[in-house]
Amino acid sequence: MPSSIYARYYLPVAQAITTQIERYPSAADLSIAESLKKRVPSCSALPDNGACSDCADPYGYPDAENLHVASPPSPVVEVEFKRKRKSLFYNEKELTLRLGDYVVVEADRGLDLGKVCAVGRVALRKLEKQYHGQFPHFRVVRVATKADLEKARQNRADEPKAMVICRQQIAYHKLTEMKLVDAEWQFDRKRITFYFTAPHQVDFRRLVRSLASRFRARIELRQISPREVARRFGDVGICGQELCCTTFLSTAQHITISAAETQQLPLTPSRLSGVCGRLKCCLLYELELYVEALKEFPPLHSIVELEEDRGQIVKVDIFRKTVSIFLENAQSYQELSLDEVRTLWESGKVHPPAGQTPAVAMQPLGTEEETLNPEELED
Repeated sequence: MPSSIYARYYLPVAQAITTQIERYPSAADLSIAESLKKRVPSCSALPDNGACSDCADPYGYPDAENLHVASPPSPVVEVEFKRKRKSLFYNEKELTLRLGDYVVVEADRGLDLGKVCAVGRVALRKLEKQYHGQFPHFRVVRVATKADLEKARQNRADEPKAMVICRQQIAYHKLTEMKLVDAEWQFDRKRITFYFTAPHQVDFRRLVRSLASRFRARIELRQISPREVARRFGDVGICGQELCCTTFLSTAQHITISAAETQQLPLTPSRLSGVCGRLKCCLLYELELYVEALKEFPPLHSIVELEEDRGQIVKVDIFRKTVSIFLENAQSYQELSLDEVRTLWESGKVHPPAGQTPAVAMQPLGTEEETLNPEELED
């Protein structure tokens, strides 16, 4: 663009727009805290009420929420390894570590290399909540050097070759039920871990001896569940978000078909199963709410005596607080409010099924879509 045109047309318009924005800031501009406006673009800190020491006033540990620098040095740090494998380590040397720094840490009979993913108060909170207060046995050895990172990259490049060899040995020993999913070299190459799935326990002692003679390292064969496979490799769920087990869930949840039944969901595999082929973890998120809300209602299939007819409760809506009753004589449905049902209950006109009370969670309808055997969906 010629300088004369820029100075005559473009520059005045740009200055006018800038003045307008400064005079009438938008709601989004007003919602940004002053401390966040001072942050440098590369800052990844997420404090509650301030920025990191590189961007604004320093917030020392433990007041900082999750700064990319813990000052003073964090006593414990969480380190992430390949495929979201995480562990907590003791910062004995009081190293100043940032989020994303690569460190060499102690491992079982050797050394390993990973990336710092939590420092400061966040690491201490995880120590209490996720690691149940068990102080880490292993410590951070040093910050990784360029040579360490190059060695780690070489280890990752050798892992596909190790998987090919392991698959050949699995076929040689006729362990057809084993499905190899991943391999991971320890940083010092003193151990290699193979992850596999199988429908039942596998006797792989001969396989371990064959692999040990081939790799000249300690062999660890670890059987993992389908949930663990999905967590390690990651994916996008039907909701359009990254899998919960990959992002924020720290432990595998035990989920049974009763969670779906309590929430009166159609028992169809396509709706209830996640990427791993098991019941979705999100089935537990609202389960407690349903259990508490259903305590106000009579159990499903209770017999209700009305003035002109009698019927059976076939549906409960905890949000609208209504109950649907199928009338025996009229062969139709009638909807009653929760207050009306309570009045009938106090009058002795509501008879729950044998062995159930209003505090018992209701069973699913199972009439809208095709149902399936509960054993097929149990974890």
